[in-house]
Amino acid sequence: MEGHTRKLLTIVTEAAVEGTLIRDIERLGAHGYTITDARGKGGRGVRNAGWEASGNIRIEVVCDADTASTIATYLQTHYYDNYAMILFVSSIDVLRSEKILSEKGKGCRGDGMARKYTHVLQQRFRARSFDLIDL
Repeated sequence: MEGHTRKLLTIVTEAAVEGTLIRDIERLGAHGYTITDARGKGGRGVRNAGWEASGNIRIEVVCDADTASTIATYLQTHYYDNYAMILFVSSIDVLRSEKILSEKGKGCRGDGMARKYTHVLQQRFRARSFDLIDL
């Protein structure tokens, strides 16, 4: 199993800033991303997504180390003081590298397939019809 090492930048933040945040992420070099709804509790209390403006989102970006660092630094500087936000950066091996690499081999792209399977899992959880064999 041969892969290409990349960074996975994960951002958990308020859903209300999604549009502005996505514009900033793309401007800073992300070629793609995956967004899912998120719920939980942190330093600013429980975020239960009872209505859209009070919910959280999770944004995942697969990219090279320089792009992950650029985005993370910008978000820490421009968002941390005013929004509930946490960032994680992990080293990952990408097995389907042609979906991630740009022409120059440095690209940054989220995997849309993750969104498809997350949606399927969410539907099955709601319906209580969850069978790992079907995945």
